[in-house]
Amino acid sequence: MPKTLAGQWVLLTLVILTVSLAFMGSWQLAQYRQLVISRVTEDLTRQAYLAEQIVQAGAAATEAQVLAMQVRAATAAEVALISPTGLVLADTRRAPHTLGNQLDRPEVALALKDGVGVDTRADELHVAVLSRFADGTPKRIVRLSLGLHEVDAALARVRLQVTAWGILVILLVTVVSMAYVGNIGELLRGMTEVAGRIARGQTSERASAEGPEETSDLARSLNAMADSLQLELQHVQMSAERLGVVLGSTRDGVVLIDKQENIELLNAAAEAMLGFKAAAAVGTRDSLLERYPDLASLLRQARRDRVAVNRRVSLSGTGAGVVRAAVVPLVSGRILITLQDLTEVYRAVDVRRDFVANVSHELRTPLTALAIMVENLLRGAIDEREVAVDFLRRMAGEIDRLTKMVVELLLLSRLENEREQLIKSEFQVSELIAEVIEDLRGLFAGKEQRIKHVARPTVVHADRAKLKQVFINLLDNAIKFSPAGSSITVEVEELASGVKVAVKDEGPGIPMEHLPRVYERFFKGSAARGGGTGLGLAIVKHIIEAHGGTVAVESKTAGGATFVFVLPF
Repeated sequence: MPKTLAGQWVLLTLVILTVSLAFMGSWQLAQYRQLVISRVTEDLTRQAYLAEQIVQAGAAATEAQVLAMQVRAATAAEVALISPTGLVLADTRRAPHTLGNQLDRPEVALALKDGVGVDTRADELHVAVLSRFADGTPKRIVRLSLGLHEVDAALARVRLQVTAWGILVILLVTVVSMAYVGNIGELLRGMTEVAGRIARGQTSERASAEGPEETSDLARSLNAMADSLQLELQHVQMSAERLGVVLGSTRDGVVLIDKQENIELLNAAAEAMLGFKAAAAVGTRDSLLERYPDLASLLRQARRDRVAVNRRVSLSGTGAGVVRAAVVPLVSGRILITLQDLTEVYRAVDVRRDFVANVSHELRTPLTALAIMVENLLRGAIDEREVAVDFLRRMAGEIDRLTKMVVELLLLSRLENEREQLIKSEFQVSELIAEVIEDLRGLFAGKEQRIKHVARPTVVHADRAKLKQVFINLLDNAIKFSPAGSSITVEVEELASGVKVAVKDEGPGIPMEHLPRVYERFFKGSAARGGGTGLGLAIVKHIIEAHGGTVAVESKTAGGATFVFVLPF
């Protein structure tokens, strides 16, 4: 059985047409044969009556055998003369005495009964006619016999012609059917290809609505389904994009666990907190359950009790130290885990605590000195002019130190809270550096230090006053921690994205473990690089970041430190 619709249709058409033509042809040929035999019978019956007249006219003068031959010559049929008792009087084919009694022949029996008898046997048509005497008694029977071979031969020729025409009709119908069904098949194949492309995601594909009504209806239904599917996919895609944007932009980690405790979904924040990539973790369970047993315990508790649980857990060894994990069992049997990174919260608490401690320490020293000097003055030192003047000079210095600290704290607070307004303008960096060097000449000249200025004329767009404060703080820091007679270098390099400035000193250097905290408030590092309020570098960092730039620090083990900042154009 062919697998294609065209093949099945053509085969079915051929079978039905062949069976129909065969049946109709056989039936028509049978009817035609009966009609021919009926006509021959009528002709032979007339000839039989004519033969009886011939026999009647020559019965007195001619023998029966001679009469039979004469009738044969006149009718072209075999002739037999039979008595009413069934004896053969003459026969044109065989000797009469070799033939038995003929009363058992149907045509003879019918002729004796009705006057005419007809029978067909052994491919011969037999017609018998009874003649009577004047009183009505049977006289003789004349039987004419005619072979049907010619009739069958004619019918065979007709059958051959009918068969040829039938084959021609079958071929014509086959060609027409194949062309028609091929057209239908082509339309259906086109729809199948369109459906396949739609299934592969090409939802904009549409089928042609040409052809018969049935295929047109099918094509329109397929196109309507594609329209609905495309609209649904657009909704799903929009929902997925919205979900992706939400999951990608949220700072909380989101993890979805399936029924088998495999990771099904992981957003970028969760990747950073847990320390592995979604591409490698999705579909696995060991990476989560084995590396973080506290989290795995929460997950199993939520699955067992079917209630949401949340707890602080430690994710040691990852970017997030402490997180608050909320584990929620869903109706589908999956588990939703949200992770809130508390590391910055704890770090902020530590920074705030350190800030309070540092401010307290920095204020306690000058305040203690002021209290001691005031107490000494009250006890009588005020009466000694030279001692009193020295105490007052020292007290003025401590007050200047406190004032400077308060001013720097206020500036730092405004910079951190982005309340400090930047007044930008275009100016030459090299000119600003030369101005700062001239302002600080008294400081480095007193220590016999040299400041090398390596810079090409470079124009920047920045707040000139704030940037001057940056150079003052960096050079003051370098002068303070560099030994006498050393060199300090200021290098300016123009990059594709901005201006890079490096301030190099020959001081004692900074230990590697202290480098990440150099720009923190009140951080003074080792005693060798101690002193000051500890706010200068923090102010540098916040001014540069307010301009959209970055800061860095480098230090060699042998000594010396390089403070770098990049200011965008």
